[in-house]
Amino acid sequence: MPETQAFNRNSLRYNLLKGALIISSLSLSSAFAQSLTLSDALAAALATNKSDTKVANSVNKNSSSWLASSPRVGVSYLKSNEALGSDESEVNLTLPIKSLLQFELDKKLVSAKQTTEKLKQANKKLFFSGLIREQVWGIKVAKSSVATLENKIDFLIQLEEQYQLLHKNSTVNAYPLLLIKQEILASKIQLLERNAEASELFGQYQRLTHLNSLPENIIEESLTLEDSFSAVLINHPATIKLDHDWSEKQHQLTLANNQSEPWTLSLSAKNVDSNTFSEQQIGLSAEVPITIFNTTKQSVSNEWLQGENSYQLAKTRMFLALTTEYQSLKSYHQLLTQKQQLLLATKNISKSIIKETQLLVEAQQIEQDQALRRIFNAFNTQATFKLNQILLLKNTAMLRQAAGISL
Repeated sequence: MPETQAFNRNSLRYNLLKGALIISSLSLSSAFAQSLTLSDALAAALATNKSDTKVANSVNKNSSSWLASSPRVGVSYLKSNEALGSDESEVNLTLPIKSLLQFELDKKLVSAKQTTEKLKQANKKLFFSGLIREQVWGIKVAKSSVATLENKIDFLIQLEEQYQLLHKNSTVNAYPLLLIKQEILASKIQLLERNAEASELFGQYQRLTHLNSLPENIIEESLTLEDSFSAVLINHPATIKLDHDWSEKQHQLTLANNQSEPWTLSLSAKNVDSNTFSEQQIGLSAEVPITIFNTTKQSVSNEWLQGENSYQLAKTRMFLALTTEYQSLKSYHQLLTQKQQLLLATKNISKSIIKETQLLVEAQQIEQDQALRRIFNAFNTQATFKLNQILLLKNTAMLRQAAGISL
């Protein structure tokens, strides 16, 4: 019996040492083994989700540089019912010419159209950057859990085999063995869930980018932003797009008032034919609107006021949403940082507990089920420490996303 007890203590001591080694060997090893970058993933997503070329071609069509609308042709014929009367026929070509204000506004609108396309692409990049960040970091979290659980299950299976032998020889009762079996089953359930989560996220990533591999390095630089977040809000792509859209709308509304009414140039050719003579006349006339009187339609004024109110409301809501998101992420970052310091201390303590457990086992001052529970707790502590490390890095990426910084 003393020999069996010695074997029992040595076996448990061996497994405790092995568990400690496995725990200490768990690291932030990456499952991202391909030589892709985050920028490559973003470029692939943009290429996969290109806009319709027909729509793009229609946007590129420009208006006339000097005509305010289509030219008009007028034809008239007047026949006299008098014997000595004359018949008249006339052809008119009317050309609506853009006023100086309309000409300048049209130039601004052409430039605004090009800027709109650039801003659209910038916001599209930011949108896809957010999707990619969520997906790759979600996969990173799931894969880290998978690696931890696989190491834990391998260790527990070996431990189970030794305890089965001890139980078969009536050296230990069934309770420690049941604890190990229960922990194996619980770990396998978690492993299934984490694998399914990683598979689902990777499927989303594949559908978004049409890539079969993940970026090698997904860690991004930390931001150093002022607490007010005001400078970031002003330069945020969403803010720039909102300001630009309202500026373009203002140009369009200005075109509707009397200050931009077109000038009219008319070319006329007239023929007068009678029994005594025949005459051809050619003429030129111009009409220039007098814009010193304000004749803007009330509907245009109302539309301007509604547009201004909508713009200000949308900007206020957007600023509030962006600020709330950023401050929430920043507070979460502080929480994770403080938590990481405590988890580091807890991890170091768990290693010391394992060493003390070895001494207690050798002195037969602790039950095996208690020693096993301490091993399980040590695994959980290490897994929590690793997860918190990854969440800190993910938080940095999401802070950049909230600040409007694309990949």
